[in-house]
Amino acid sequence: LRDGWARNLHPEDRERVYSEWYRTAKDNLPFKSEYRFVRPGGVTTWVLGEATAEVSKTGEVMGYVGTITDITDRKRAEELTRASLKEKEELLNEVHHRVKNNLQIISSLLDMRSMRTSNQEAIDLFTDARSKINAMSLIHSALYRSDRFDQICLEEHTRKLVEFLLYIYARGKDVTFDIKQSDVHLPVSQAIPCALVLNELVSNALKHGYREGQKGAIEISISRLPGEAVSIRVKDDGAGIPAEIDIFNVDSLGLKLVRNLVQKQLNGKIRVERNGGTEFTIEFPLLHKDVSKEGVKNA
Repeated sequence: LRDGWARNLHPEDRERVYSEWYRTAKDNLPFKSEYRFVRPGGVTTWVLGEATAEVSKTGEVMGYVGTITDITDRKRAEELTRASLKEKEELLNEVHHRVKNNLQIISSLLDMRSMRTSNQEAIDLFTDARSKINAMSLIHSALYRSDRFDQICLEEHTRKLVEFLLYIYARGKDVTFDIKQSDVHLPVSQAIPCALVLNELVSNALKHGYREGQKGAIEISISRLPGEAVSIRVKDDGAGIPAEIDIFNVDSLGLKLVRNLVQKQLNGKIRVERNGGTEFTIEFPLLHKDVSKEGVKNA
Protein backbone atom coordinates (compact mmCIF):
# COMPACT_ATOMS: atom_id res chain seq x y z
CA LEU A 1 0.00 0.00 0.00
CA ARG A 2 2.64 2.50 1.02
CA ASP A 3 4.55 1.90 -2.23
CA GLY A 4 1.47 2.03 -4.48
CA TRP A 5 -1.23 4.60 -5.02
CA ALA A 6 -0.99 5.73 -1.40
CA ARG A 7 2.36 7.42 -2.07
CA ASN A 8 0.45 10.40 -3.42
CA LEU A 9 -1.80 10.80 -0.39
CA HIS A 10 -1.83 14.23 1.19
CA PRO A 11 0.49 14.19 4.24
CA GLU A 12 -2.36 15.22 6.55
CA ASP A 13 -4.56 12.33 5.39
CA ARG A 14 -1.93 9.61 5.00
CA GLU A 15 -1.97 7.97 8.42
CA ARG A 16 -5.76 8.08 8.65
CA VAL A 17 -6.18 6.37 5.28
CA TYR A 18 -3.53 3.77 6.14
CA SER A 19 -5.39 2.99 9.36
CA GLU A 20 -8.77 2.72 7.62
CA TRP A 21 -7.33 0.53 4.85
CA TYR A 22 -5.59 -1.94 7.17
CA ARG A 23 -8.65 -2.17 9.44
CA THR A 24 -11.02 -2.98 6.59
CA ALA A 25 -8.51 -5.35 4.99
CA LYS A 26 -8.03 -7.20 8.27
CA ASP A 27 -11.78 -7.75 8.65
CA ASN A 28 -12.33 -8.30 4.93
CA LEU A 29 -14.68 -5.33 4.73
CA PRO A 30 -15.27 -2.88 1.86
CA PHE A 31 -13.01 0.16 1.99
CA LYS A 32 -14.58 3.61 1.53
CA SER A 33 -12.98 6.91 2.45
CA GLU A 34 -12.63 10.53 1.37
CA TYR A 35 -9.12 11.92 1.23
CA ARG A 36 -6.77 14.17 -0.73
CA PHE A 37 -4.29 13.32 -3.45
CA VAL A 38 -1.33 15.52 -4.34
CA ARG A 39 -0.91 15.44 -8.09
CA PRO A 40 2.29 16.22 -10.01
CA GLY A 41 2.91 19.92 -9.78
CA GLY A 42 1.51 20.08 -6.23
CA VAL A 43 -2.18 20.32 -7.17
CA THR A 44 -4.40 18.86 -4.42
CA THR A 45 -7.50 16.91 -5.38
CA TRP A 46 -10.24 15.50 -3.17
CA VAL A 47 -11.26 11.94 -4.04
CA LEU A 48 -13.59 9.21 -2.87
CA GLY A 49 -11.77 5.88 -2.75
CA GLU A 50 -13.72 2.63 -2.72
CA ALA A 51 -12.38 -0.93 -2.88
CA THR A 52 -13.39 -4.51 -2.16
CA ALA A 53 -11.23 -7.58 -1.73
CA GLU A 54 -11.15 -10.44 -4.22
CA VAL A 55 -11.18 -13.63 -2.18
CA SER A 56 -10.39 -17.15 -3.43
CA LYS A 57 -12.55 -20.17 -2.68
CA THR A 58 -10.18 -21.03 0.13
CA GLY A 59 -10.69 -17.59 1.71
CA GLU A 60 -7.35 -16.14 0.61
CA VAL A 61 -7.30 -12.46 -0.40
CA MET A 62 -6.07 -12.38 -3.99
CA GLY A 63 -6.19 -8.63 -4.47
CA TYR A 64 -8.43 -5.57 -4.43
CA VAL A 65 -10.68 -3.95 -7.02
CA GLY A 66 -11.68 -0.36 -6.55
CA THR A 67 -12.37 3.06 -7.95
CA ILE A 68 -11.23 6.58 -7.20
CA THR A 69 -13.72 9.37 -7.93
CA ASP A 70 -12.82 13.05 -8.08
CA ILE A 71 -15.05 14.92 -5.59
CA THR A 72 -13.12 18.20 -5.52
CA ASP A 73 -16.06 20.31 -6.72
CA ARG A 74 -18.38 18.81 -4.12
CA LYS A 75 -15.90 19.41 -1.28
CA ARG A 76 -15.37 23.02 -2.36
CA ALA A 77 -19.13 23.55 -2.40
CA GLU A 78 -19.38 22.07 1.11
CA GLU A 79 -16.60 24.37 2.36
CA LEU A 80 -18.36 27.41 0.88
CA THR A 81 -21.63 26.34 2.52
CA ARG A 82 -19.96 25.89 5.90
CA ALA A 83 -18.28 29.28 5.62
CA SER A 84 -21.58 30.92 4.69
CA LEU A 85 -23.40 29.28 7.59
CA LYS A 86 -20.69 30.32 10.03
CA GLU A 87 -20.95 33.91 8.80
CA LYS A 88 -24.73 33.90 9.22
CA GLU A 89 -24.50 32.37 12.70
CA GLU A 90 -22.05 35.08 13.75
CA LEU A 91 -24.39 37.72 12.32
CA LEU A 92 -27.39 36.29 14.18
CA ASN A 93 -25.34 36.09 17.36
CA GLU A 94 -24.47 39.77 17.06
CA VAL A 95 -28.08 40.72 16.29
CA HIS A 96 -29.39 38.92 19.38
CA HIS A 97 -26.65 40.49 21.49
CA ARG A 98 -27.57 43.99 20.32
CA VAL A 99 -31.31 43.37 20.74
CA LYS A 100 -30.74 42.07 24.27
CA ASN A 101 -28.65 45.10 25.20
CA ASN A 102 -31.13 47.55 23.69
CA LEU A 103 -34.03 45.94 25.54
CA GLN A 104 -32.09 46.17 28.79
CA ILE A 105 -31.40 49.85 28.16
CA ILE A 106 -35.11 50.50 27.54
CA SER A 107 -35.98 48.63 30.72
CA SER A 108 -33.51 50.74 32.70
CA LEU A 109 -34.93 53.96 31.24
CA LEU A 110 -38.46 52.91 32.21
CA ASP A 111 -37.26 52.10 35.72
CA MET A 112 -35.60 55.50 36.03
CA ARG A 113 -38.72 57.23 34.72
CA SER A 114 -40.96 55.40 37.19
CA MET A 115 -38.81 56.69 40.06
CA ARG A 116 -39.45 60.26 38.96
CA THR A 117 -43.21 60.13 39.36
CA SER A 118 -45.55 59.61 42.30
CA ASN A 119 -48.51 58.68 40.11
CA GLN A 120 -49.23 55.05 40.99
CA GLU A 121 -51.07 54.38 37.74
CA ALA A 122 -48.06 55.56 35.74
CA ILE A 123 -45.70 53.53 37.95
CA ASP A 124 -47.81 50.40 37.31
CA LEU A 125 -47.68 51.00 33.55
CA PHE A 126 -43.90 51.40 33.63
CA THR A 127 -43.56 48.24 35.73
CA ASP A 128 -45.75 46.18 33.39
CA ALA A 129 -43.80 47.43 30.38
CA ARG A 130 -40.52 46.48 32.07
CA SER A 131 -41.76 42.95 32.76
CA LYS A 132 -42.72 42.44 29.11
CA ILE A 133 -39.40 43.80 27.90
CA ASN A 134 -37.52 41.59 30.37
CA ALA A 135 -39.41 38.50 29.12
CA MET A 136 -38.17 39.17 25.57
CA SER A 137 -34.71 40.16 26.73
CA LEU A 138 -34.25 36.81 28.49
CA ILE A 139 -34.94 34.98 25.21
CA HIS A 140 -32.35 37.02 23.34
CA SER A 141 -29.89 36.55 26.19
CA ALA A 142 -30.33 32.77 25.92
CA LEU A 143 -29.82 32.94 22.15
CA TYR A 144 -26.66 34.98 22.55
CA ARG A 145 -25.16 32.39 24.91
CA SER A 146 -26.25 29.41 22.84
CA ASP A 147 -24.48 27.83 19.88
CA ARG A 148 -27.89 26.98 18.40
CA PHE A 149 -30.73 29.28 17.45
CA ASP A 150 -33.51 26.71 17.14
CA GLN A 151 -33.78 25.46 20.72
CA ILE A 152 -34.60 27.51 23.78
CA CYS A 153 -35.06 25.65 27.04
CA LEU A 154 -38.44 26.82 28.30
CA GLU A 155 -37.88 25.58 31.87
CA GLU A 156 -34.62 27.51 32.26
CA HIS A 157 -36.23 30.64 30.83
CA THR A 158 -39.25 30.29 33.12
CA ARG A 159 -37.08 30.10 36.24
CA LYS A 160 -35.26 33.31 35.33
CA LEU A 161 -38.52 35.04 34.45
CA VAL A 162 -40.08 34.05 37.78
CA GLU A 163 -37.08 35.42 39.68
CA PHE A 164 -37.56 38.80 38.02
CA LEU A 165 -41.33 38.88 38.54
CA LEU A 166 -40.97 37.97 42.21
CA TYR A 167 -38.57 40.87 42.61
CA ILE A 168 -40.90 43.49 41.14
CA TYR A 169 -44.38 42.18 42.08
CA ALA A 170 -44.08 40.05 45.22
CA ARG A 171 -42.55 42.50 47.68
CA GLY A 172 -44.33 42.08 51.00
CA LYS A 173 -45.90 38.82 49.86
CA ASP A 174 -44.75 35.32 50.77
CA VAL A 175 -45.34 33.51 47.48
CA THR A 176 -43.42 30.39 46.53
CA PHE A 177 -43.09 28.74 43.12
CA ASP A 178 -43.00 25.11 42.07
CA ILE A 179 -41.75 24.71 38.49
CA LYS A 180 -42.14 21.14 37.31
CA GLN A 181 -39.18 19.60 35.53
CA SER A 182 -39.51 19.49 31.77
CA ASP A 183 -37.47 18.98 28.65
CA VAL A 184 -39.30 21.30 26.28
CA HIS A 185 -37.26 23.28 23.78
CA LEU A 186 -38.86 25.78 21.42
CA PRO A 187 -37.80 27.64 18.30
CA VAL A 188 -37.50 31.39 18.79
CA SER A 189 -40.74 32.01 16.83
CA GLN A 190 -42.63 30.22 19.63
CA ALA A 191 -40.36 31.00 22.57
CA ILE A 192 -41.03 34.76 22.50
CA PRO A 193 -44.87 34.55 22.54
CA CYS A 194 -44.61 31.85 25.23
CA ALA A 195 -42.40 34.11 27.30
CA LEU A 196 -44.94 36.94 27.04
CA VAL A 197 -47.83 34.62 27.94
CA LEU A 198 -46.00 33.33 31.00
CA ASN A 199 -45.10 36.89 31.96
CA GLU A 200 -48.76 37.95 31.87
CA LEU A 201 -50.14 34.94 33.73
CA VAL A 202 -47.53 34.96 36.49
CA SER A 203 -47.49 38.74 36.97
CA ASN A 204 -51.33 38.82 37.10
CA ALA A 205 -51.32 36.10 39.76
CA LEU A 206 -48.74 37.97 41.84
CA LYS A 207 -50.44 41.36 41.46
CA HIS A 208 -54.09 40.40 41.92
CA GLY A 209 -54.10 36.99 43.57
CA TYR A 210 -52.44 37.82 46.89
CA ARG A 211 -52.65 40.60 49.44
CA GLU A 212 -49.63 42.09 51.18
CA GLY A 213 -48.34 39.71 53.83
CA GLN A 214 -50.32 36.80 52.41
CA LYS A 215 -48.72 33.42 51.80
CA GLY A 216 -49.31 31.54 48.59
CA ALA A 217 -47.99 29.08 46.05
CA ILE A 218 -47.91 29.13 42.27
CA GLU A 219 -47.29 25.99 40.26
CA ILE A 220 -45.99 25.99 36.70
CA SER A 221 -45.73 22.85 34.63
CA ILE A 222 -44.45 22.58 31.07
CA SER A 223 -44.74 19.29 29.24
CA ARG A 224 -44.77 17.62 25.84
CA LEU A 225 -48.04 16.12 24.68
CA PRO A 226 -48.57 13.29 22.21
CA GLY A 227 -48.64 14.45 18.61
CA GLU A 228 -45.86 17.04 18.90
CA ALA A 229 -47.75 19.49 21.12
CA VAL A 230 -46.81 21.50 24.22
CA SER A 231 -48.83 22.15 27.37
CA ILE A 232 -48.16 24.99 29.83
CA ARG A 233 -50.11 25.13 33.07
CA VAL A 234 -50.02 28.03 35.55
CA LYS A 235 -51.97 27.42 38.76
CA ASP A 236 -52.22 29.69 41.82
CA ASP A 237 -54.06 29.43 45.14
CA GLY A 238 -54.83 33.12 45.33
CA ALA A 239 -58.08 35.09 45.22
CA GLY A 240 -58.89 33.83 41.73
CA ILE A 241 -60.64 35.48 38.82
CA PRO A 242 -64.26 36.36 39.67
CA ALA A 243 -66.79 34.00 38.09
CA GLU A 244 -68.53 36.85 36.23
CA ILE A 245 -65.35 37.66 34.25
CA ASP A 246 -65.13 35.94 30.88
CA ILE A 247 -61.48 36.00 29.85
CA PHE A 248 -62.46 35.50 26.22
CA ASN A 249 -64.42 38.77 26.16
CA VAL A 250 -62.78 40.86 28.86
CA ASP A 251 -61.13 44.12 27.77
CA SER A 252 -58.16 43.73 30.13
CA LEU A 253 -55.01 44.46 28.12
CA GLY A 254 -53.07 41.61 29.75
CA LEU A 255 -55.67 38.90 29.15
CA LYS A 256 -56.36 40.22 25.65
CA LEU A 257 -52.63 39.93 24.94
CA VAL A 258 -52.64 36.32 26.24
CA ARG A 259 -55.59 35.43 24.00
CA ASN A 260 -54.01 36.93 20.90
CA LEU A 261 -50.62 35.35 21.54
CA VAL A 262 -52.02 31.87 22.15
CA GLN A 263 -54.70 31.80 19.48
CA LYS A 264 -53.07 33.82 16.69
CA GLN A 265 -49.31 33.34 17.12
CA LEU A 266 -49.14 29.90 18.72
CA ASN A 267 -52.27 28.52 17.04
CA GLY A 268 -53.23 27.11 20.42
CA LYS A 269 -56.10 27.08 22.87
CA ILE A 270 -56.68 28.29 26.43
CA ARG A 271 -58.57 26.61 29.24
CA VAL A 272 -59.35 28.32 32.57
CA GLU A 273 -60.47 26.65 35.78
CA ARG A 274 -61.51 28.38 39.01
CA ASN A 275 -61.02 26.08 41.98
CA GLY A 276 -59.36 27.54 45.06
CA GLY A 277 -57.50 29.98 42.85
CA THR A 278 -57.03 30.14 39.09
CA GLU A 279 -55.56 27.61 36.72
CA PHE A 280 -54.64 28.47 33.13
CA THR A 281 -53.77 25.71 30.69
CA ILE A 282 -52.25 26.58 27.32
CA GLU A 283 -51.84 23.98 24.59
CA PHE A 284 -50.31 24.52 21.16
CA PRO A 285 -48.63 22.49 18.41
CA LEU A 286 -44.85 22.40 18.34
CA LEU A 287 -43.53 23.91 15.14
CA HIS A 288 -40.76 22.38 13.12
CA LYS A 289 -37.38 23.83 14.07
CA ASP A 290 -36.47 27.21 12.58
CA VAL A 291 -32.85 26.26 12.27
CA SER A 292 -31.21 22.98 11.28
CA LYS A 293 -28.49 21.28 13.28
CA GLU A 294 -25.97 22.18 10.62
CA GLY A 295 -26.68 25.87 10.58
CA VAL A 296 -29.14 28.66 9.91
CA LYS A 297 -31.95 28.35 7.40
CA ASN A 298 -33.55 31.26 5.63
CA ALA A 299 -31.28 33.71 7.43
